[in-house]
Amino acid sequence: MLAIQIAILHFCTLDITCHTDEELIGLLRRGEKDAFDALYRRYWRKLYLLAYQKLRSRELAEELVQDLFISLWMKRENLQIHGSVGAYLGMATRYMIIKFFEKERVQHQYQQTVALRPMYANTTEDEVFFHDLQEVIEQEISKLPEKCRQVFQLSRHDNLSQKEISLRLDISEKTVENHIGKALRLLRISLKDFITSALIIFILG
Repeated sequence: MLAIQIAILHFCTLDITCHTDEELIGLLRRGEKDAFDALYRRYWRKLYLLAYQKLRSRELAEELVQDLFISLWMKRENLQIHGSVGAYLGMATRYMIIKFFEKERVQHQYQQTVALRPMYANTTEDEVFFHDLQEVIEQEISKLPEKCRQVFQLSRHDNLSQKEISLRLDISEKTVENHIGKALRLLRISLKDFITSALIIFILG
Protein backbone atom coordinates (compact mmCIF):
# COMPACT_ATOMS: atom_id res chain seq x y z
CA MET A 1 0.00 0.00 0.00
CA LEU A 2 2.82 2.41 0.91
CA ALA A 3 4.55 1.69 -2.39
CA ILE A 4 1.34 2.50 -4.27
CA GLN A 5 0.93 5.80 -2.37
CA ILE A 6 4.52 6.77 -3.12
CA ALA A 7 4.00 5.94 -6.79
CA ILE A 8 0.86 8.10 -6.89
CA LEU A 9 2.66 11.02 -5.24
CA HIS A 10 5.51 10.69 -7.70
CA PHE A 11 3.07 10.63 -10.61
CA CYS A 12 1.33 13.76 -9.33
CA THR A 13 4.60 15.66 -9.20
CA LEU A 14 4.99 14.87 -12.89
CA ASP A 15 1.36 15.33 -13.93
CA ILE A 16 0.13 18.84 -13.06
CA THR A 17 -3.50 17.74 -13.52
CA CYS A 18 -3.33 15.89 -10.19
CA HIS A 19 -3.20 19.18 -8.31
CA THR A 20 -6.22 20.94 -6.81
CA ASP A 21 -7.30 24.33 -8.12
CA GLU A 22 -5.82 26.01 -5.05
CA GLU A 23 -2.48 24.27 -5.56
CA LEU A 24 -2.47 25.29 -9.21
CA ILE A 25 -3.11 28.93 -8.27
CA GLY A 26 -0.18 28.78 -5.86
CA LEU A 27 2.05 27.41 -8.61
CA LEU A 28 0.68 29.98 -11.05
CA ARG A 29 1.68 32.83 -8.73
CA ARG A 30 5.23 31.49 -8.91
CA GLY A 31 5.12 31.60 -12.70
CA GLU A 32 4.63 27.87 -13.38
CA LYS A 33 3.49 27.65 -17.01
CA ASP A 34 2.27 24.05 -16.53
CA ALA A 35 -0.10 25.24 -13.80
CA PHE A 36 -1.52 27.86 -16.15
CA ASP A 37 -1.98 25.25 -18.89
CA ALA A 38 -3.76 22.93 -16.45
CA LEU A 39 -6.19 25.65 -15.35
CA TYR A 40 -6.79 26.53 -18.99
CA ARG A 41 -7.63 22.94 -19.91
CA ARG A 42 -9.77 22.52 -16.79
CA TYR A 43 -11.93 25.60 -17.27
CA TRP A 44 -11.76 26.79 -20.88
CA ARG A 45 -14.81 24.89 -22.14
CA LYS A 46 -17.01 25.82 -19.14
CA LEU A 47 -16.13 29.49 -19.50
CA TYR A 48 -16.56 29.41 -23.25
CA LEU A 49 -20.07 27.94 -22.91
CA LEU A 50 -20.93 30.56 -20.30
CA ALA A 51 -19.74 33.35 -22.58
CA TYR A 52 -21.49 31.88 -25.62
CA GLN A 53 -24.82 31.73 -23.75
CA LYS A 54 -24.66 35.50 -23.28
CA LEU A 55 -22.92 36.63 -26.47
CA ARG A 56 -24.35 34.12 -28.98
CA SER A 57 -21.15 34.38 -31.00
CA ARG A 58 -18.45 31.72 -31.10
CA GLU A 59 -15.77 34.19 -32.10
CA LEU A 60 -16.65 36.71 -29.38
CA ALA A 61 -16.91 33.98 -26.74
CA GLU A 62 -13.54 32.52 -27.71
CA GLU A 63 -11.92 35.96 -27.74
CA LEU A 64 -13.35 36.87 -24.35
CA VAL A 65 -12.16 33.65 -22.69
CA GLN A 66 -8.74 33.97 -24.30
CA ASP A 67 -8.46 37.52 -22.96
CA LEU A 68 -9.52 36.33 -19.51
CA PHE A 69 -6.72 33.77 -19.38
CA ILE A 70 -4.20 36.27 -20.75
CA SER A 71 -5.22 38.62 -17.93
CA LEU A 72 -4.92 35.76 -15.43
CA TRP A 73 -1.34 35.08 -16.54
CA MET A 74 -0.32 38.75 -16.65
CA LYS A 75 -1.64 39.39 -13.13
CA ARG A 76 -0.62 36.03 -11.65
CA GLU A 77 1.78 37.39 -9.02
CA ASN A 78 -0.88 39.55 -7.36
CA LEU A 79 -3.83 37.23 -7.91
CA GLN A 80 -6.38 37.34 -5.09
CA ILE A 81 -9.15 34.76 -5.12
CA HIS A 82 -11.85 34.61 -2.46
CA GLY A 83 -13.72 31.31 -2.55
CA SER A 84 -13.41 28.69 -5.26
CA VAL A 85 -11.35 29.16 -8.40
CA GLY A 86 -14.27 28.07 -10.57
CA ALA A 87 -16.53 30.71 -9.00
CA TYR A 88 -13.85 33.38 -9.47
CA LEU A 89 -13.35 32.57 -13.15
CA GLY A 90 -17.10 32.37 -13.77
CA MET A 91 -17.66 35.76 -12.16
CA ALA A 92 -14.71 37.23 -14.05
CA THR A 93 -16.23 35.96 -17.30
CA ARG A 94 -19.61 37.52 -16.52
CA TYR A 95 -17.94 40.79 -15.56
CA MET A 96 -16.04 40.90 -18.87
CA ILE A 97 -19.31 40.26 -20.72
CA ILE A 98 -20.86 43.22 -18.90
CA LYS A 99 -17.90 45.40 -19.90
CA PHE A 100 -18.33 44.23 -23.50
CA PHE A 101 -22.02 45.22 -23.59
CA GLU A 102 -21.21 48.54 -21.93
CA LYS A 103 -18.66 49.25 -24.64
CA GLU A 104 -21.13 48.27 -27.35
CA ARG A 105 -23.70 50.68 -25.93
CA VAL A 106 -21.23 53.54 -25.63
CA GLN A 107 -19.79 52.80 -29.05
CA HIS A 108 -23.25 52.99 -30.57
CA GLN A 109 -23.86 56.37 -28.92
CA TYR A 110 -20.51 57.99 -29.55
CA GLN A 111 -18.93 56.13 -32.46
CA GLN A 112 -18.68 59.38 -34.48
CA THR A 113 -16.98 61.42 -31.76
CA VAL A 114 -14.70 59.38 -29.46
CA ALA A 115 -12.07 56.70 -29.68
CA LEU A 116 -12.77 54.00 -27.12
CA ARG A 117 -10.32 51.98 -25.09
CA PRO A 118 -9.69 48.27 -26.00
CA MET A 119 -12.73 46.05 -25.55
CA TYR A 120 -11.58 44.23 -22.42
CA ALA A 121 -9.15 46.73 -20.94
CA ASN A 122 -9.40 46.86 -17.16
CA THR A 123 -8.70 50.11 -15.35
CA THR A 124 -7.52 50.10 -11.74
CA GLU A 125 -11.04 51.13 -10.72
CA ASP A 126 -12.48 48.14 -12.62
CA GLU A 127 -10.13 45.73 -10.86
CA VAL A 128 -10.83 47.15 -7.39
CA PHE A 129 -14.57 47.03 -8.01
CA PHE A 130 -14.43 43.46 -9.28
CA HIS A 131 -12.41 42.18 -6.31
CA ASP A 132 -14.69 44.02 -3.85
CA LEU A 133 -17.74 42.62 -5.64
CA GLN A 134 -16.33 39.08 -5.57
CA GLU A 135 -15.59 39.29 -1.86
CA VAL A 136 -19.01 40.70 -0.97
CA ILE A 137 -20.86 38.08 -3.04
CA GLU A 138 -18.89 35.20 -1.49
CA GLN A 139 -19.60 36.58 1.99
CA GLU A 140 -23.31 36.80 1.27
CA ILE A 141 -23.40 33.30 -0.25
CA SER A 142 -21.80 31.94 2.93
CA LYS A 143 -24.73 33.37 4.93
CA LEU A 144 -27.37 31.42 3.00
CA PRO A 145 -29.15 28.50 4.74
CA GLU A 146 -27.00 25.38 4.49
CA LYS A 147 -29.00 23.37 1.93
CA CYS A 148 -29.81 26.48 -0.08
CA ARG A 149 -26.12 27.44 -0.16
CA GLN A 150 -25.06 23.92 -1.15
CA VAL A 151 -27.47 23.82 -4.08
CA PHE A 152 -26.56 27.33 -5.23
CA GLN A 153 -22.82 26.62 -5.16
CA LEU A 154 -23.25 23.40 -7.13
CA SER A 155 -25.25 25.37 -9.69
CA ARG A 156 -23.14 28.52 -9.98
CA HIS A 157 -19.68 27.39 -8.86
CA ASP A 158 -19.61 23.88 -10.30
CA ASN A 159 -21.93 24.64 -13.24
CA LEU A 160 -24.08 21.57 -12.60
CA SER A 161 -27.54 21.33 -14.12
CA GLN A 162 -30.63 21.05 -11.92
CA LYS A 163 -30.89 17.39 -12.87
CA GLU A 164 -27.26 16.73 -11.90
CA ILE A 165 -27.74 18.49 -8.56
CA SER A 166 -30.93 16.51 -7.98
CA LEU A 167 -29.10 13.23 -8.50
CA ARG A 168 -26.09 14.23 -6.40
CA LEU A 169 -28.13 15.40 -3.41
CA ASP A 170 -30.98 12.91 -3.83
CA ILE A 171 -33.65 15.59 -3.96
CA SER A 172 -36.23 16.46 -6.61
CA GLU A 173 -35.46 18.87 -9.44
CA LYS A 174 -38.32 21.06 -8.18
CA THR A 175 -36.60 21.30 -4.79
CA VAL A 176 -33.37 22.28 -6.53
CA GLU A 177 -35.21 24.97 -8.48
CA ASN A 178 -36.81 26.29 -5.28
CA HIS A 179 -33.46 26.47 -3.48
CA ILE A 180 -31.84 28.37 -6.37
CA GLY A 181 -34.79 30.78 -6.54
CA LYS A 182 -34.61 31.35 -2.78
CA ALA A 183 -30.84 31.96 -2.95
CA LEU A 184 -31.25 34.52 -5.73
CA ARG A 185 -34.00 36.35 -3.83
CA LEU A 186 -31.92 36.55 -0.65
CA LEU A 187 -28.80 37.65 -2.51
CA ARG A 188 -30.65 40.37 -4.42
CA ILE A 189 -31.87 41.77 -1.10
CA SER A 190 -28.48 41.59 0.62
CA LEU A 191 -26.57 43.02 -2.36
CA LYS A 192 -29.02 45.74 -3.38
CA ASP A 193 -26.95 48.51 -1.77
CA PHE A 194 -23.77 47.36 -3.52
CA ILE A 195 -24.84 46.87 -7.12
CA THR A 196 -27.97 47.35 -9.22
CA SER A 197 -30.60 44.65 -9.53
CA ALA A 198 -29.82 44.21 -13.22
CA LEU A 199 -26.14 43.58 -12.49
CA ILE A 200 -27.02 41.14 -9.69
CA ILE A 201 -29.27 39.15 -12.03
CA PHE A 202 -26.61 39.09 -14.74
CA ILE A 203 -23.77 37.99 -12.44
CA LEU A 204 -25.72 35.47 -10.38
CA GLY A 205 -28.42 34.44 -12.85
